[in-house]
Amino acid sequence: MKKRGIVLISIFLILSQIIFSQQNPSPYGINGHVPKNRTLSLIKNAGIKWVRVDFNWYEIESSKGNFNWKEMDRVVNNSIDKGLSILGVLAYTPSWANNGKSKNYPPLKKQYWTNFVKKVVRRYKSKVKYWSMWNEPNLEKFWSGTLDEYVFNILIPGAQTAKSIDSNCKIVGPDLSHLTTGDNMWNIWLRAILREAKDYIDVISHHIYDIRGPTYIFDKLENDQGPLLPSVLRVLKEEGVDNKPFWITETGWPTDEVGEEVQSKYYLEFLQGMRNRSYINKIFFYEIIDDPRPEIPKYGIIYNNFTPKKAYYTYKDFIAGKYPPEEPENKGESDTNCPIITTLNKDKNSSRKIIYLKSLRDNLLKSTIRGNEIIKLYYRYSPEVNSILLNSPYARELALECLKPFVKFSEELFKNPLELENKKFYLKQRDWEKIEEFIEILRAFASPELFRIVNEIEERLPQYKEKSLNELILKLEFEFSFLRKEKENKNEK
Repeated sequence: MKKRGIVLISIFLILSQIIFSQQNPSPYGINGHVPKNRTLSLIKNAGIKWVRVDFNWYEIESSKGNFNWKEMDRVVNNSIDKGLSILGVLAYTPSWANNGKSKNYPPLKKQYWTNFVKKVVRRYKSKVKYWSMWNEPNLEKFWSGTLDEYVFNILIPGAQTAKSIDSNCKIVGPDLSHLTTGDNMWNIWLRAILREAKDYIDVISHHIYDIRGPTYIFDKLENDQGPLLPSVLRVLKEEGVDNKPFWITETGWPTDEVGEEVQSKYYLEFLQGMRNRSYINKIFFYEIIDDPRPEIPKYGIIYNNFTPKKAYYTYKDFIAGKYPPEEPENKGESDTNCPIITTLNKDKNSSRKIIYLKSLRDNLLKSTIRGNEIIKLYYRYSPEVNSILLNSPYARELALECLKPFVKFSEELFKNPLELENKKFYLKQRDWEKIEEFIEILRAFASPELFRIVNEIEERLPQYKEKSLNELILKLEFEFSFLRKEKENKNEK
């Protein structure tokens, strides 16, 4: 059992390299702004592996063409030395670039911005792989320009420039504030941004707060709040980005409003709730240390004299595993009910194949909203499919044949991750013929509900055949319309 665990961990680490460009796979992060070395030490000592850092344009290039890298070199180098991965936020215009206006005003020329992005990404490309193009652009104190100016003058050209310097870097965004009133409502901005620029964003990020606690945050993420206030997940699904990783890059509670005890309690509630919501790939709590200015809310988990608050120890203990799950994380997803496992157990060398397929499920599919929906669908009909397999030796053997190319692809995925950058894997004609034959067997024995699903899968086969396994599996370029209809019916009720 220990040996299998080691193999699974190894595979998980390899997979993480593919998806996260050799950055730490840990989901635990914190906002640091431009953290001092002592602050970085406290982050490391808590077991936090990610820090969100402000690369402030107006400070780095305070006069045109003159770059001061001293502070950012210190932060980046100290972070890397401490084993921390960085999410870098590029934002805020220097006065020379916008005719002496404040830092929230757009630059007068697009090339001022892209030149800055180019310089930063080139300097830190070996150490920083994740970049955000601005912070909360729908909040006027951070961005006074229009939505279109943000999309076409900041986000898209910034992403293009970053990728031209480092093709392996990832763009995280749009880091919107969860505003629900006025012209800057998060959902209006998010839909508009995704319709124009979703192909330029690798990781979808969002900022969401609620002083009442995590329950209300999860409710806003997952449930419509009214006819004009959809859930975050609904918007991501409808705009076709539910196959991308989703990070919450800001949330938290200020101790000057809720107190130390409640802040600690809310941290624990959020982290425990996140366990059962694998669509949240990373959390960056706001923030590590209190802002010393008296008028700024005290969101930090350490005081500005570097004394930890109770939430600091709660976060540290949770990361260290001192709060085990109250219920199994894979409740309802028992491998004993899994047709793949049942089928492969009849085949020699099944353990190795099971490891690849289970890892594909647990470490890739579960990393996205759409992937989670597919897993739920799979386990919803597993007992019925399993019954068909167990009662038909031919169906079982055919299922095994259908699985072979997927097992091989999974094996290649974990053993030769770099191949996936340049090589596409396609199913052969005989593979599709076996799949079509297996569909016919399922149709013959299926309940009306499964019959409906099988029919839709068959209807979509022609478009699936045109795609590589890289697209179908890694990008999850498939969905089922009946799932969306079910969601819409529930929302109408």
